[in-house]
Amino acid sequence: MVNSAWFFDCPAFSGFTMCSRDGRVLLSKESWRSGLQFRGPTDKKERDLSWLDYATLRDISSDGTLISFDDWGSAAGAQA
Repeated sequence: MVNSAWFFDCPAFSGFTMCSRDGRVLLSKESWRSGLQFRGPTDKKERDLSWLDYATLRDISSDGTLISFDDWGSAAGAQA
């Protein structure tokens, strides 16, 4: 029989990596972020268009002047 107990609560994605025979545990915490970069014809450098934590490009207009994207993350109330 395996004994178990709730011992850790983390708002970010975390993982249980391993447990030693004496009960010590190794945990990992990962933080993911994705940005959406843009540089126009007269811009000197790229700009980050994302607002939150994870931007995903969904569509671009045929003339390239408009884009559609999703952006989500903990700032929007997303929970792991």
